[in-house]
Amino acid sequence: MDILLLIYLLTLSLSAGLYFVFSNTIMAALNDLGKESATSAMRQINRVIQNPIFLSIFAGPLLLGSILSWYHLSANKNSAGLWILASLLTYFLGVFLVTILANVPMNNRLEASDKGSYWQDYLKNWTRFNTLRYLACLLSLTLAILGILG
Repeated sequence: MDILLLIYLLTLSLSAGLYFVFSNTIMAALNDLGKESATSAMRQINRVIQNPIFLSIFAGPLLLGSILSWYHLSANKNSAGLWILASLLTYFLGVFLVTILANVPMNNRLEASDKGSYWQDYLKNWTRFNTLRYLACLLSLTLAILGILG
């Protein structure tokens, strides 16, 4: 289980870092390009990011968190199991659902929009939800670490 726990922590860390870099740097840099160029670049990013490595890092915490919380709870390691379960639920609500219900629909709308017409609304709203994702990742990571240390 130790290797699964390590991979769980790494996927949470990678996700938090990715979302942080987008909110802190990439979105501002894209905006500096102007709305048409920013729209074009973000559309390409949205296409390229859909790859097996990213999808494994994105979905990995759901599978690993489920396995780890079940294992720790069934082995009567209730404290660790509850912390990891809280970590899993935080990731599910704050990252997975936010992605599916907010960021992906905005990406789809950006893809379908006239070049640049949706950019300013997209930038503001997408970045707000993306910031929520990186904060949820950090909280999820913190909860998992507390479970290990507990």
